[in-house]
Amino acid sequence: MSKRNYLDKNKLDIAYVEKEYLNLFHRIKKKGIEEEYNIVGLLFHEIMAFYATNISAKNTEKYLKKKISSVFKENLSIKSFRKRSFPNQSKYHLIFATYNKLLKFFFKKNLILGMNLPFNIYEKIQIFLFALFKGYLINYLPKLNKIEIKDYTFQIEVISKLNDKLSQKFRLKVESYKFIKFIEYYITSTQLSYRKKDIYLLGSLGKVYNRILAAEARQKKSKTIITNHEYTYGFLSLFIHRYDNYFLCDNYFTVGNLNPKKLDENYKSLSGKYPKIFYKKNDLKPFFSRKINTIDFSKLNKLKGLYLPTRITRRHTQNNTFIYSEHYLSWQKKLIKTLPNIFIKPHLKFDLSKFPNNLKILDKKLKILDIYQQYDYLIVDQVSSRTFGEIAITDKPIIYFNIGLDTKHTSIGEKEISKRVYETKVKIFNNYRGIEKIFKIKNKIINNRFLNIFCISSKKSNENSIFELLEKIK
Repeated sequence: MSKRNYLDKNKLDIAYVEKEYLNLFHRIKKKGIEEEYNIVGLLFHEIMAFYATNISAKNTEKYLKKKISSVFKENLSIKSFRKRSFPNQSKYHLIFATYNKLLKFFFKKNLILGMNLPFNIYEKIQIFLFALFKGYLINYLPKLNKIEIKDYTFQIEVISKLNDKLSQKFRLKVESYKFIKFIEYYITSTQLSYRKKDIYLLGSLGKVYNRILAAEARQKKSKTIITNHEYTYGFLSLFIHRYDNYFLCDNYFTVGNLNPKKLDENYKSLSGKYPKIFYKKNDLKPFFSRKINTIDFSKLNKLKGLYLPTRITRRHTQNNTFIYSEHYLSWQKKLIKTLPNIFIKPHLKFDLSKFPNNLKILDKKLKILDIYQQYDYLIVDQVSSRTFGEIAITDKPIIYFNIGLDTKHTSIGEKEISKRVYETKVKIFNNYRGIEKIFKIKNKIINNRFLNIFCISSKKSNENSIFELLEKIK
């Protein structure tokens, strides 16, 4: 197996697993089991984390001819997921407890707030005022109730059979009970009491805590609102969004201006439904620029660049963009040797232990939009990220070294990304061929169409505050 093949094979193999589990999700649904009772839907994130991690490790090992699985952890136990995906008490609990105590005899409806809500202080105040003026008690990060599962025995049986099939195909040691034990912690056979006027305002369903709250909301016939915490709506197309963004989602808050029905399949939920989209103000508006600066590429080494590497995890991967850390580090050393006058702003979860001490490495806690003006140009090697969504709005030219890490984009996303960046394809497993072309690139006039297409809501809805959006939820 060539080095390159393990990247391509990961994508093919993981897509196969996604398709198999999506088919199983629909098979369970055809039995009359709604999605809020569907174990595959509820556990899709954890299932894919397990398979993506182990398949990526297996394929890489075939090339390396050595074990790398030891750097991964399965993380499918109740204990480990509770530690990573469940909230701790915060200062807001006391504030809302006092609010509820004072108003519990007057307000009968509940506004349930989940984890990772991407709101600034002004938006948080609006949420509080909405609850106060519209008669809602505020249940912030509530203790989880057990959720109801229907036809449990049937679902366990078909999941186990598929696990056995995939385990044999990919030669993995898969134990079905590890998927099942996790969800058993939250199962009840007792029918839940319905309360139709509650609203659940949640962050990403990548957090199992939020997903269980979303299932609870659907089972109680309440409304769910999922809030987009990234700036990738409209240009990124990932299967993961079907279960981490739109699964069990009635309403979706995001920046942007695109109708999901004009995008692609990955803007639907697992069941094939589109949520109702509400567009909110983009809090990055102070950084918007419709004009992109130009630079002389033949003199790049006299200019000051900022490199924004992608996140490489040592614990587990969720999708098909895994690259062995040693290969990525080798690529970075080549990049820095080619462009020595660049500074590195690592991802918060980036491992710096193997980086040479003499590199220009910035504090990981710095925010990109607080420092980008100090540099002449920006460098990325992946455009399928929140980071790219942030920097694309600025006036800085972006150099994109395409090393094969990116996943699928929408058709309009593919078109507009190519207009926004200066792309150079680099064969990182063939002596980094292509990197030298960066000095021969010609400037192009870039009008920042990214803003109108992916970042700014239409004029009709551009002034929507969080308060106004919450008022629209029926």
